[in-house]
Amino acid sequence: AEIKKIVQDLLDFSRPKKADFKVVNINDVIRSSLKLVQNTFHVSKINSHADLKEDRPAVFIDENRIREVLVNLLGNAVHAMPSGGSVFIRTRLAENEDHIVIEVEDTGKGIPAEFISHIFDPFFSTKGAEGTGLGLSISYGIIKRHNGEMAVTSKVGVGTTFLIELPVYRGRENGDERI
Repeated sequence: AEIKKIVQDLLDFSRPKKADFKVVNINDVIRSSLKLVQNTFHVSKINSHADLKEDRPAVFIDENRIREVLVNLLGNAVHAMPSGGSVFIRTRLAENEDHIVIEVEDTGKGIPAEFISHIFDPFFSTKGAEGTGLGLSISYGIIKRHNGEMAVTSKVGVGTTFLIELPVYRGRENGDERI
């Protein structure tokens, strides 16, 4: 069943999806993503702290895809904290005010420096037999298709922070015909 799922994920990954882009408040997408992992967090003794400022500009995104990315990052955070811990999720405006930045920070075991540059490569996993190594690679692809950026910083024994940048929605002149 595992191999079938991997193949299915790969097919889904390579098949262009009918994108459903909308103008949304990113905080709503974050809140609904947190709801989806609430039980997992509870069972895994993980506290979540959301710092979502309400005055953020809107983004033009495929909500389901971005939720998929967030749920994947939150799930990875759970794996990184087998004995519990904290997840902090924040939104802020980038310095240039052109992007919304989403930070997903955990207090987990961290990612060794030599792995960081491979973290978004397909099939690269730090989870041993449990991981397909597709989650972050698919997530990275989704963010890129949104004209965004995704990066990671980590300290072993301290935790990991994923940064997602999504362009602020500026109306038609922003060129949303591309979608």
